Amino acid sequence: MSLQDKVCIITGGGSGIGRGAGIMMAQQGAKVVLIGRTASKVEAVRDEIVAEGGTAVAISLDVVDHDAVHQMAKEVFDTFGRIDVLVNNAGHSSKNRRLLTITPEEIRSVFDSNLIGTIYCTQAVVPAMLKAKQGTIINVSSLA
Repeated sequence: MSLQDKVCIITGGGSGIGRGAGIMMAQQGAKVVLIGRTASKVEAVRDEIVAEGGTAVAISLDVVDHDAVHQMAKEVFDTFGRIDVLVNNAGHSSKNRRLLTITPEEIRSVFDSNLIGTIYCTQAVVPAMLKAKQGTIINVSSLA
């Protein structure tokens, strides 16, 4: 699949796999939208991409914020006229990985970020993809 001029949204785009995906997609000609909770991180990746001649936008938001996610998708569509690729990469794990001692709050935080955020982002972009009769959604899962 050619990424030339494709609009690619990448959650968790400020570091790790998301950063790498954003840089790689931009190098292949994609217009990259980097999403992350920490503005300075997604802005740094955006600046790196732009310095290399790529097109990138940085948006700071938490993927568990339903309204912010849907507003982001609307803004991306309004800016670029399309959404071609969503990389659901945002997520985290609990520092406490022991089943018998993990707290309900830690479980909820991991569940919200890793599953609910993925659902919200997918819901937000699918209407644009259906309208275009094309689109790609990539779900990433890892333990960092």
